[in-house]
Amino acid sequence: MNEVLDFRGFLRYCDEQGGLRTDDVIAVAMPLLEALHGVHIEGRVARLRNADAVRVEEGRLYLDLGRTSGTISNARHLFAKPKQEGPVVVTREVTEVDDDDHRLYRNALIRAEGETLSTPKYVVGYAAWDLEIGHHDPITDIHICGLILASLAFGLDFNDPEDLETFVERRDNLFALNDQVHPTLVGVITECTQLYREDRPRSLDEVIAKLKNFRQYDPDNYMDLTRTAGFRQQDLSSRDNWILAKLKARLFDLSRRNRLLYFRDTEGFVNLTVASVPPLLDHKNIDPASLITWSRSVRDKVIGKKRLVLTGYLDLKERPTLPARLDKVRSEARKAVNEYGVDPLRLVIAFLRWTNFKDYGNEKISTPLLLLPVELVKRKGVKDQYVLECPTAEAEVNPVLVHYFRELYGIELPDMIDLEESSVEDLVSSIRQQAKSSGSEIELDLVDKPRIELVHAAARQAFSRTLRRTRRHASGLDPRSFSYSYGSDGFTPLGLQLYQRKVRPAASTFEYIINEDIRPGVDHAKGNGGRSFYNTVEEGDANPYHWEVDLCNVTLGNFNARRMSLVQDYDHIIEANAKDDVFNMLFSDQPRPLQEEAPTRAPLAERFPIIQADPTQTRAIEQAAGGGSYIIQGPPGTGKSQTITNLIAYYVGAGKKVLFVCEKRAALDVVFHRLKQRELDEVCCRVHDSQADKKTFIQDLKQTYETFLKSTMDEASIARERASVIGRMEEEIGRLEHFHQRMREAHASTGIPLHNLLDRLIAQRDDSLHEADAVALERIPDHASWLSVERLVRELSVALKDLGRSLIAAEHPLIAVQAQLLNDDQPFGRIAEVWEKASPVWERISEQLDAIDLPPGMRPTLGELVMLAGGARQLGPVAARDKLGIFESRHEEARRYDADVEAIEKQKKSVAKAAKATVHWKQKPNAVDAQAAREQWQRVNKGFFKFLNGTYRRIKAMVANSYDLSKHQVTPEIARLLDDLCAEH
Repeated sequence: MNEVLDFRGFLRYCDEQGGLRTDDVIAVAMPLLEALHGVHIEGRVARLRNADAVRVEEGRLYLDLGRTSGTISNARHLFAKPKQEGPVVVTREVTEVDDDDHRLYRNALIRAEGETLSTPKYVVGYAAWDLEIGHHDPITDIHICGLILASLAFGLDFNDPEDLETFVERRDNLFALNDQVHPTLVGVITECTQLYREDRPRSLDEVIAKLKNFRQYDPDNYMDLTRTAGFRQQDLSSRDNWILAKLKARLFDLSRRNRLLYFRDTEGFVNLTVASVPPLLDHKNIDPASLITWSRSVRDKVIGKKRLVLTGYLDLKERPTLPARLDKVRSEARKAVNEYGVDPLRLVIAFLRWTNFKDYGNEKISTPLLLLPVELVKRKGVKDQYVLECPTAEAEVNPVLVHYFRELYGIELPDMIDLEESSVEDLVSSIRQQAKSSGSEIELDLVDKPRIELVHAAARQAFSRTLRRTRRHASGLDPRSFSYSYGSDGFTPLGLQLYQRKVRPAASTFEYIINEDIRPGVDHAKGNGGRSFYNTVEEGDANPYHWEVDLCNVTLGNFNARRMSLVQDYDHIIEANAKDDVFNMLFSDQPRPLQEEAPTRAPLAERFPIIQADPTQTRAIEQAAGGGSYIIQGPPGTGKSQTITNLIAYYVGAGKKVLFVCEKRAALDVVFHRLKQRELDEVCCRVHDSQADKKTFIQDLKQTYETFLKSTMDEASIARERASVIGRMEEEIGRLEHFHQRMREAHASTGIPLHNLLDRLIAQRDDSLHEADAVALERIPDHASWLSVERLVRELSVALKDLGRSLIAAEHPLIAVQAQLLNDDQPFGRIAEVWEKASPVWERISEQLDAIDLPPGMRPTLGELVMLAGGARQLGPVAARDKLGIFESRHEEARRYDADVEAIEKQKKSVAKAAKATVHWKQKPNAVDAQAAREQWQRVNKGFFKFLNGTYRRIKAMVANSYDLSKHQVTPEIARLLDDLCAEH
């Protein structure tokens, strides 16, 4: 799109192209928003009414910096948002419109034509009600920006009353207009286009941050709890705990991707019960001690001995993929510990199979119920051993399930269970009793014996996966290992042996589970034929009211539950009923205090920046030095770690202690290494794991203490050197501040600060100014003069437009009137006096015109007469030679003139054609040399031994040096090159 369009034309163009997607809308509008935010920082606003200050360049919206002005205040007439009282909330108002045929209604939130504003209403066009009553500030601009974003996202033109009504009708659910728009963009549009100013964003900085990071933006985390109904209904004494409970609820992920709620057995988990089923055994004779279930024997080993040797149950040779899966679980757990300091490895000893009647009907859900923190250790040897070490006997009750059951069914579950003092049966009994007391028909059973059908299905899947991997990595075939013959006596073909040994499956390792006609041999069975361990009845799978706690699917895996540690912190704060001033200020329903002035800049001697910092980062450090609390927010790479590093250095220099806490170890390491690069690691202690890092911390502390005792540092000389460096820096900074102050001053000739003037010159650069001569530039008034009459010029432009006249002031009939004449006390009398003096002159001019034989009907103006006189002077030499006949088409001289012109044009074309053929000559010989070279070349370019001729070699070398042969894929003949050159001459 190269043509210049206004905003409405750009909307039509986007609509013809099928509309804009979210990424397109943000890319198109971001230059406008960023420029407008800069204007707001300067204390000015933009004239965005009807998008007049919006210009379109190369498919992007930009702000016309020439159409900005100071804010306009009319705060006395602003409409304040009323307090909503009573149980009824008004969401829409309509007004009945009189009509002869039908009863019509219009949306009362839209201002009717000619209506006087008594309440906030939407206005047709890109405007705002506060602008209509004479108030214009940054919040007004934000409302109009929201309308511009809505136009781009939904293809609406708010100059059309129907489009505005459509938007207002659907504003509570803008997805009805376009369900492809990202929720973040919809939320921004909804906030910016609020009717009441109290509900709009306070600054465009917030809007820009949300749009730039719209994919990571979560609207739920930005919900204002103080505006919810529950906040108002809470008693002041319990309001803090209510807010904390709401914040804690946000930590729980209740979606289907959360494995703590909707568990799926994937490659990231190892079902130890299924993996411990021994192969080639009749399922009726399996020894219960050979399986890993939460039986008494396994429980005693885990809780009593604090360890469980998995290789005593798992046959790693029969399952070659099992070690790799266990190693993967170990590596993921170790990575999480190194990265976040939280061990996610858990042993699920009990699953709850239940039905969520309120959300998903009769669907059975499998959810981990009890999770035991463990550590998987690999001991290398002739045969590697995998050992589960259990440091504690306290099993965690799934915190997500605890929260979900409390909110959904009112069932209270404990946070932890001490397996040494309590049992799973006690927990099952508690859940069963609470379910019955609520009057439900739920039956809860404890499954402590695995079902044969479950083992069949799991073994079938595991065996199939192992078989596929084994076949995929099968070794090559060696025919020498087979005894084959194609003789008539002992016909044993090689192909048959290959099929029987490599293709035909053998009846082994769970194949009897897949093929029911195969039965394991009796020699593989154990002698305990009279004992049956498995429960073969399928109970509760189809009954939604039949819930089960399953102890026969012990599973090892990593569960992403980093937020759950915060849940415990919230519980502790709620139980302790802790109070905090910062918390009360954040969630107070009282108006916030006005923003204080920028903190006073501390002198250089009191600063300790150890790495580079821009002014905004320095301001953050100064604000912290003043005791203020604030939040720094931004995407990666915006300098947060740099600010934190300098902040720590400042507090260390001030003799204070600093605690720096991070969620991820990577961020902790970045700040620590920045401090280490400045040799401040001696005063830092990095603690990631309170147990593993204890020894390192003590050694570092010992080394630092001994180093300080041996130090021979001359503090006085260091202080003198620092003072000298600071003095030189202050001198340079003083020069920069002087330059900064001069750039911000408004000179008399500009009327605005110099840096603003430079920005406008860059944004509105016009090459025609550079082409103007010095006399024309002198006539251009200075910028201050333009600002003094800017309003009058714009009003004149509007008046001329309404009258249908040209908007160019130079074309107005009164343009020749002198300015002082208009300032005369009697302007009409002065004009009459001047006209009396000009009338005799005009009469003499008219007499001269009558003497001239002009064509009939031709009445030239004075300007046209001047042009005719100039043309007559140019035709004077032609008339002096009596050659005016060339201007008469039928005259002989005109025909000869046309023939000569045609011949000249043909000659020019021939010359251009010849010149095009010789364009690759770097140095063209003149006509004489070119002709001589062609004649000599024709003589010497003969015979086999022509290369021995000196003239041949000279001409060839001349052509090679003067002509760019690399421009041709096939080297042209020298004779043709010389012919073209002679033809041009």
